[in-house]
Amino acid sequence: MASSLTAENDLLQKAIKQEKSASGGFSFFGGRGEKYEKAVEMYRAAANAYRVKLTSIDDPEVTSLAIQQGGSALEAAARICTENLEEPLDAVNIYNEAFKLYHEVQPEKAATMLGMAIGKQKQLGRWRPAATNTETLATHYQQVLGNNAKAIEAYKDTLKCYKQDPAPALENKITLALSDLQALESDYRSAIDGYESAADKAQNNNLLAWNIKNYLFQAGICHLATGDMVATSRAFDEYRSKHAQFTSTREFQLLNDLKEAVESGDQDVFADRLFQFDQMQKLNKWQTTVLLRIKEKIER
Repeated sequence: MASSLTAENDLLQKAIKQEKSASGGFSFFGGRGEKYEKAVEMYRAAANAYRVKLTSIDDPEVTSLAIQQGGSALEAAARICTENLEEPLDAVNIYNEAFKLYHEVQPEKAATMLGMAIGKQKQLGRWRPAATNTETLATHYQQVLGNNAKAIEAYKDTLKCYKQDPAPALENKITLALSDLQALESDYRSAIDGYESAADKAQNNNLLAWNIKNYLFQAGICHLATGDMVATSRAFDEYRSKHAQFTSTREFQLLNDLKEAVESGDQDVFADRLFQFDQMQKLNKWQTTVLLRIKEKIER
């Protein structure tokens, strides 16, 4: 197995040897820095060789070893950039490379690498790239690792980055993604805050105004999911006063019909209203998931 990676392993060993030569003994006229730079180049070359090798092998064990060795080479390069060369931006780029290499086979390790990149970006005050990376990290936690709690933390971190370097459209996108996930984790109150905040901000934005209907529909579903019909009625009244255009939509009519069904404890009416709506306008996966939870809570 190891023999199939002989050339790549040789490159890695040469990089290790180069680093040792830079760290040992005395150095004059700045030669040590040049040696460390050379070591970084050699580590990255070794990592790239492992990456290229991945395209021509189908043995799972060799694939895993190539990713592990390539990743360790990138980690070593990033460490040298940080500790010996004081080149944090180069370290960020290398950690991003390591994330991509580890992504599917060692997803936890990948998350660690991206976290290292994000930490350095924050230290440098590079908030917009940090926001992009924290969004990527959130998606990684959600879709690859299936860890919604960690994904929620990462999305919140993304919003903090945008507070430092505002980008309203991007912040709105993250707020909605966060709200979707919070609702799936049954944190309906937080999800409601996100959706209603997005609706309020869209009120005076021609590019976003057409989305108000969707934001309030999802907020309304979350209100129903809380089981607090008094607060739900209050919220619906507020929608009438603040977002009058929403009250004439099919979505708002459905929300009111479903509220009545919940208040009367009628599962059949609830299911019938959903069915009729779905015939006219398909519910998405998120909406279906939360609405079914509400239906299941209704006593027959």
